[in-house]
Parts: sequence; structure tokens; C-alpha cells
Amino acid sequence: MNVKRFALCGMLAPIVFALALAIFSLMSPGYSNLTNAVSELGMTGAPYALAWNAIGFVLVGALTIAYAWGLRLDMRRVSGSTIVPLLVAISGLGFAGLGPFYAEAGFQPSLRTTLHFVMVSVNFLPFILVAFIFPAKMKGNDYWKKWALFSVVMGILAVASFFIPKTFPLGLSQRIGMGANFLWLFVTSLALFRKQSEKF
Repeated sequence: MNVKRFALCGMLAPIVFALALAIFSLMSPGYSNLTNAVSELGMTGAPYALAWNAIGFVLVGALTIAYAWGLRLDMRRVSGSTIVPLLVAISGLGFAGLGPFYAEAGFQPSLRTTLHFVMVSVNFLPFILVAFIFPAKMKGNDYWKKWALFSVVMGILAVASFFIPKTFPLGLSQRIGMGANFLWLFVTSLALFRKQSEKF
């Protein structure tokens, strides 16, 4: 199978998300990327909830899962060939799950809202784990170890986003954590694409 195609999926995921976020936030009256959570674009009553949930969450999550399979194909002979792609796939699954498990308006307590926050954890916690596990598992690989420091920095940035004071705008603090996630995804998928290109 062509690993480069799966690598392209990983590169596309952050791009699709960024474009969708820009477009849907502009189309939603009163929505601000500085103060509003991303999930508000898809919650009950949001003007374009169905489209956002399908594109911004499900499609992006599916692209991430496809990239994870590309990693699996590339790393199958490397130590950690299972845990690294598996964590990326779980993270993608959690992100895709944010679509069907959208929150109630205003994050009102309900089973649906609870499941939405469960999907947030399923998405974000595996990313934090893989950001730190990736360097440890790839230290013996001459190609992948070049991104070890970058991966650790993204992991630290993601963890730090939990400790940003509540006086800091919610939207901005959330996007710092998500930004670390998507930057890690884009850089490692680009690295995978280049690695495959060097073979030919």
C-alpha cells in the first residue's frame, strides 16, 4: 500500500480543520475564536452544527486515523511500531467522536454533553502520551529520532495548556493545546511523506 497517501491524510487533517474553523467561525454570528470553544460550533442549536460536526470533527478524525495506519506500515519493524500508531489512531477516533457526540447548548449537563467530554479525553490524552512515547521509542531510529525534541516540546505545550489561568480567554487557551496536537500531526506526517519519497 502507498504509505505516502496515508502521510498526505495526516498533512491534510490540520489543514482541513484550520480552514473549516476559519470558515464556520466567520459564518456563525457572535462566535469568537478568542473566547468560544471549538465545540460550540457543533453543539445543539449552532447554525451549521451538522456540517461542522461532519467536516470539522468526523472528517478530520478519519484523516488522522488513516495517517496512523501509514505510520503502522512504516514502523512495523521499529521498536514501538504498535504503540505509536495505536495512540495516534485512538486520538483520531476521539476527535471523530466529537461529531456524533456533540454537546448540548451552553454545555448543559446531559448524557450527550458527558459523552462529548469523554471524546475530548479520548482525543487529547493519547496525543499527550504519544508526544512523549514517540521520542523514547524512536531513539534508536536514525530517521525518526530527529523529531524527538520537537515531539517533547509539543507534549509540554499540550500539558501546559491545562494550567493556563482561567483569566486567560478560553478559546485562545484551548487552541494552544489543539495547536500543539495539530502541529505534531502535520510535522510527523510530512516527515513520513519525505521518508517515503527518499526511497524512490
